[in-house]
Amino acid sequence: MSFGFEWGDELNEIERIVANTIAITCIALLFLFAFTWIVFDFQGSSNSLRDTWGIVSSLFGGIATLVAAYIASLLFNDWRETQTAQNRAEHAKAVKKSLITLKSNMEFYRSQVLDYSNKTKPEERRMCKELKEDFLNKYHLLFMDLKINLEMYENTYNDNIMKNIDGPHLKAYFICILIAFEAVIDMGDEQPNIEVSKTLYDIEKFNSSFNEDFFLPILNKLNPPINLVS
Repeated sequence: MSFGFEWGDELNEIERIVANTIAITCIALLFLFAFTWIVFDFQGSSNSLRDTWGIVSSLFGGIATLVAAYIASLLFNDWRETQTAQNRAEHAKAVKKSLITLKSNMEFYRSQVLDYSNKTKPEERRMCKELKEDFLNKYHLLFMDLKINLEMYENTYNDNIMKNIDGPHLKAYFICILIAFEAVIDMGDEQPNIEVSKTLYDIEKFNSSFNEDFFLPILNKLNPPINLVS
């Protein structure tokens, strides 16, 4: 079943089925009318035409009811599938929004810790303490938002998007940013040392892993149901 830009094709398909059903019904009734008339006429009935009309008209009511029920079932099933696809797309958009918001938040604090690691004044670097607290609070809120939306989507549509959202790729990236904040805060009057440089290097490594093994796989599974109704 297709939606979105193929919706016109879907309507044309239903119209074709309805037209074929009506045509076949009319042809069948014509053959039935002719056959019944021939039978009555062969038996020498004086009112063969009237008797034929009586039988065919009574059958026509029943057949018309069946045809109408069949057409109604086609339209209902098509509406149900369309509505399900639209609901799924909306839920997928909600998960996608949570995912992108979480990623953007982590990217922001990653850039902040990289920027503050190059500050020359210790008092400037100490401002990282407030940033670290903000990062902790926002991360937990955004992570729970993503987790709830993702679990609702998976349970509703029986779809496994990410086996373990609490897995190593996101968690390692999160912890690495925290460690980097701590390292920058503890630098004191020193310029970035080997430990800090290594932590900053690890941030880039885990950022790549986060994108490749967490962000993009989820995004790639959410886009098809969204694009289906676009």
